[in-house]
Amino acid sequence: MCGIAGIFNYQKDEFIREEMLKRMRDTMIHRGPDGAGIWVSPDKRVGFGHRRLSIIDLSESANQPMCNEDETIWIVFNGEIYNYMEIRPELEAKGHRFKTDHSDTEVIIHAFEEWGIDCIEKLRGMFAFAIRDNKKRELWLARDRMGIKPLYYAMAKGSFIFASEIKALFESGYLVKEINPESIYHYLTFLTVPAPNTMFKDVYKLEAGTILKVDEAGKISKIRYWDAADFLNNPLSGDNEDEIIEKTEGILQEAVSLRMISDVPLGATFSGGVDSSLIVALMKEQMENVQAITMEYEIKSPYSESEIAAQIANDLNIHLDIYKIHNQEYLKAVDDFLKIQADYPSGDPNNILLYVMSKFVKESGVTVSLVGEGGDELGGYPIYLDINKEFKLLKHFSGLPIWLKKHLYDLCPEKIKKRLGIAMGDCVVSRRHIHAFTEEEKSRMWIGNKVDSSYLILKALMDEIDAKSEDEFLRKILCVEFKLRLPELILPRVDYPTMANSIEARVPLLDHKLVEYMLRLPVSIKMKDGQAKYILKKILCKYVDRKYVYREKIGFGMLLTPFLNDVLPLWFKSQILDNSNHPLFSYINKGYLSGLYAGKGNGFKMWTVYALGKWLEAH
Repeated sequence: MCGIAGIFNYQKDEFIREEMLKRMRDTMIHRGPDGAGIWVSPDKRVGFGHRRLSIIDLSESANQPMCNEDETIWIVFNGEIYNYMEIRPELEAKGHRFKTDHSDTEVIIHAFEEWGIDCIEKLRGMFAFAIRDNKKRELWLARDRMGIKPLYYAMAKGSFIFASEIKALFESGYLVKEINPESIYHYLTFLTVPAPNTMFKDVYKLEAGTILKVDEAGKISKIRYWDAADFLNNPLSGDNEDEIIEKTEGILQEAVSLRMISDVPLGATFSGGVDSSLIVALMKEQMENVQAITMEYEIKSPYSESEIAAQIANDLNIHLDIYKIHNQEYLKAVDDFLKIQADYPSGDPNNILLYVMSKFVKESGVTVSLVGEGGDELGGYPIYLDINKEFKLLKHFSGLPIWLKKHLYDLCPEKIKKRLGIAMGDCVVSRRHIHAFTEEEKSRMWIGNKVDSSYLILKALMDEIDAKSEDEFLRKILCVEFKLRLPELILPRVDYPTMANSIEARVPLLDHKLVEYMLRLPVSIKMKDGQAKYILKKILCKYVDRKYVYREKIGFGMLLTPFLNDVLPLWFKSQILDNSNHPLFSYINKGYLSGLYAGKGNGFKMWTVYALGKWLEAH
C-alpha cells in the first residue's frame, strides 16, 4: 500500500526536477512511511514518485518506482495483487526473470510486458497504478474494478500529472486551485462528487474499472474494462438455493484467504455485524490466532455492539481488543480529520469513526486490517425492500401529466413531498442515494449559478440497466450503488481514514469474482422472504450461533447520534452561522441554514453543511 505521483511533460519545454516530484510525493508520507523513491526518465519528460508502506516482500529490491530488466517499462503502484503468486509461474514459464523474491509489483511489470494493458484482466486485487512504456512512449493509468484505491489526474501547461491524493497535484506548481461550484451542488445530495469530477475545476478522478492512456502528444483515451452493469444486465437463473449458498461460500473463503497474504501483522476490524462476523469467522478457519479490533464510547451508548462482538469473539476463540473512546478524544478527532482530509469535504460523518478506529488498529500493532464494507450492497440492504414497494406506487405518479403532479405535490405534507420529489420527472430515481438534500430543498437553499439536477446523474446510471426481470428496478438501484455510492463515498471513507494512520484496509466482500456472481443473482434469492442478506446469513450460521445473526441491524454510524444531536448544533452556530463572511454563504442561503439550526432532527444535514464549510475555509 502506497502513495503514488507523477508528471508527464508532453509539451512543456522545461525538464522535470526531482525536487518537484519529492514535494508531490511527500505530501503523502502517511500513505507510505516505510520508504520513498524517485525516477526521472532519461529525456526528463516523465517522472514518478513513490511513498512505500511495506506489506509484501519487505526487501529493498521491492522498492518503487520499479522497472523491468532493460528499464524500458517503469511502474508506481498503490494496492495489492492477491493472486500474484498464481500469475508469476505462468510468466516464468514464458521466459520472464524476476529480481525480487515475491513482489506483486514486479508481477504487474512482467504481465504488462507479456500481455500489454490487457494484463489487467488477470489481476485480482485493489490497485491504482501508472506504467510508463518508454519504447511506445505511452503512459498508462489504471484503477481497480470497485474503486477501492483512488487515483486523480489533471492536465495543465502542457503536462499531465497524477497522484493518489489531490493535494499532491497542487504541489506540482502547474495547477491553480479553483473550487467547482457544480460539484458543491451535487455534494449536497450525494455527500460526494460523481467521478470523473472532483471539488476542484480541471482536476479529475479516474473512474473505477477504468484504464487511461496518454500518448506522446498528450492525447487522453479511456477504456472501462469492468462494468457492474454488464452483470446486472445478465440475471442468473437455474441454480437452486443450496447451490447458490455453496458457490457463494466457496468464493468468499477464497476471497478472505487471498487477503490474508501479508508479511506484516494482520487483523480485522470487528463490529459484531453480519459482514465483519463473516470475515473473522472465515479468517479463523484458516488462521489459528486472529486479532480483531472494535471500539465503544466511554459512556455506554444504546447503539454500541461491543458486547455482541465480545460474545461472538469468545465463541470463535479469537482475540478481541475493545478500545474505549473518550468524548474529548472524539471531538479532537473530528477537528484533526477535517484538517487532514483535504481532497473533499467529509460529508459522511462515519469518516471520523473510521479515523479513530484506524488509530486503535495502529496502536494494536496491526498494519493490515480486513474490513466488512460491501456486504450491504452485495447481500441486500433492508431499505431496498422499502424502495421497491414505493416504486410500484411512484411509477404511477410519475406517469401523470406534469401539471397534475405539480398540483398534487404542492398539496402534500413535507414528509410525502420527499417521496414524490423523486418521481417528478419522467421516471422514478433512487431515493437510496439522496443522502442529504433533495432537489426541492436545494432550490430553496442554493444561491450559486444554476446547475442541472443531481437526479439526472441518478437517472443516467439507472438507465444503463435494461434487464427484463422482476427485480429490474432494484438492479437499477444496484447500478448506482456500484458506480457512484461505493467507489465515491463508501470506499473513500475506508481508504482515507486508514491511510491517514498508515493502515492497509482490505475488502474481501468486494472481491470482483464474488461481486460478479452476486450481482447476477435475483434479489428474490438474496433477500428471500424479505430477509436482508439472506444468503450471507445462511453462510454465517455455519460458523456462529444464529441468535447473533438474526437480530436487528444497528449500524456503525448510530454511535454518532449523541454528537449530531447535542454537540454539532453548537459548533454549527458558533463556527458557521455567527460568521457573516463565511465562504459557505457564497453558495447557500444563510437564512435557510438558520432554519436548519432552529429545526429538530437536522443533525445529519447540519454535518453535511458543516463539513463543507470547514473544507471551504481551508481552500
